[in-house]
Amino acid sequence: MAERTGAAALIARRIGAGALTLLIVSAVIFTITGWLPGDAAEQALGQSATPETLAALRAQYGLDKPAYARYLAWLAGLVTGNLGQSLTAGMPVSELISSRLPKSLLLAAVTAAVSVPIALTIGIVSAMWRGTKLDRALNIMTLSMVAVPEFLVATIAVLVFAVKLGWLSALSNASDISTPTQFVRAYAMPVLTLCFVIIAQMARMTRAAVIDQLSASYVEMAVLKGAGPARVALRHALPNAIGPIANAVALSLSYLLGGVVIVETIFNYPGIASLMVDAVTNRDMTVVQACAMIFCFAYLLLVLVADLFAGGSASVFKGRGVEFEEVRPYVPGDEIRDLDWNVTARIGEPFVKRFVEERELTVMLVVDLSRSMRFGTTGQDKREMAAELCAVFGFSAMRNNDRVGLVLCGEKVEHFVPPSRGRTHLLRLLRDLLGREPSAPGTHLGEAVRFINRTMRRHTLVFWISDFEDTLDPKDWRVLARRHEVTALALRDPRDEHLPDVGWVMMEDLESGARKLVDTGDAKVRQRYQAAARERRRQVETALQQAQCPFLELRTDRPYLPLLMRHFQARRRGRGAA
Repeated sequence: MAERTGAAALIARRIGAGALTLLIVSAVIFTITGWLPGDAAEQALGQSATPETLAALRAQYGLDKPAYARYLAWLAGLVTGNLGQSLTAGMPVSELISSRLPKSLLLAAVTAAVSVPIALTIGIVSAMWRGTKLDRALNIMTLSMVAVPEFLVATIAVLVFAVKLGWLSALSNASDISTPTQFVRAYAMPVLTLCFVIIAQMARMTRAAVIDQLSASYVEMAVLKGAGPARVALRHALPNAIGPIANAVALSLSYLLGGVVIVETIFNYPGIASLMVDAVTNRDMTVVQACAMIFCFAYLLLVLVADLFAGGSASVFKGRGVEFEEVRPYVPGDEIRDLDWNVTARIGEPFVKRFVEERELTVMLVVDLSRSMRFGTTGQDKREMAAELCAVFGFSAMRNNDRVGLVLCGEKVEHFVPPSRGRTHLLRLLRDLLGREPSAPGTHLGEAVRFINRTMRRHTLVFWISDFEDTLDPKDWRVLARRHEVTALALRDPRDEHLPDVGWVMMEDLESGARKLVDTGDAKVRQRYQAAARERRRQVETALQQAQCPFLELRTDRPYLPLLMRHFQARRRGRGAA
């Protein structure tokens, strides 16, 4: 509601400023046209006219009245929709314009339909491969196109395609078109001339907007989670650059208002610009003034559209783009401006309404607290390794100003810390992870999966860290993977799969507490142990593959950073999990 109010206020301010601009422009246009040598009476009667004849015709046209009286009369007619009478054609100006304006709009529409897709493609491709030879070549091409004026492009087009090759006509006859071929022949050179500069301008502004988004922190996290260059540019950067790009498109299309005058004149196109040029030649000032006001109005309209797409409206909430998150009870430290007075009045206690920036990422660290995670034979148990991984992901997210949350689970969800930012918050997560023990000995990861599906409504980057000593339900994990970006990190100790030959050993299941005397010197016992471990591993991998969850196995006796880097690089190249 507040965003709609802000947009409405912006539109109201722009309309008020536009009306004032039109008033100033009308005075400027009327003054400048009054300074032009000669008038419609002299142009109509020629040089042989007598002073008496000129005076009579000026009186008939109303040119003998004071300038301010003529301006006020013309302005009153303009406000009421009466554009006046053409002094040379002897017919209402509105009729002259109504026969020409649709043709100018058609030329602008065809130019926009051709130039916008080409410009966006060039700008996005140049941004994706910035700094490469392709980028430099496209930059040189667009700079060259901007440097060439329209009249030169139009003249060269006529010389090449009309005079030398004879493919197209030098004049654009848009009044007699019945086939697509005739349409192309009539509009090819005018559209080519207008597109030449417009494409270059839009492409360069699009490139700048996309590059600005590609350098943002949320894009770095998207690359970290395995997105490829095309996905990063099209799915992450481009949607956030729509506002600046639309602003650039609107401003570039406003350039048509100036370029169309040259194009319609050179190609004799029957549009409103050529009508204005003819009116200047004939000193038909009412037509000149009406056409100039139409051009000014169209320009102001495009600028208003550009302002709206640029996101100029101010929100009462922090951030350029925000999304509702939750309404919760007030706690000390919350900002007073976040209070939701409607809920506070109904409940009788202070409540705050929370919003988050749309561009930020939420990272959720899910760690298995089951007792099997305390197993380790390499100087580091799996629980300690999980804490290191959480620190790596947490500090990476903190560097990008993203929010990090924590879920500790075992047989049930043991602890939940809502996502937030800051070093203090991250250190609290690590302290909770290292200091909390499970309340029950078993493992049931399905409870945590359903908890996250219920709790996290926004799209979240989930790192699930566990030894996965549990039977996984592919249905629950498939729902989780559809809603969020999930990466399953399976922690393994060398003794999880291989028993050493050390004779009789008392072995204990850390989760059930059951003990059993095992002869590790028996090769068959070691083989059965290895086969059972591999079967559990296969079942976990199969369930996660069915749920389309990327899976990575990390060992406590090997460095994990190279594996993580290869894994995310492989995902970025679109090859799947490493």
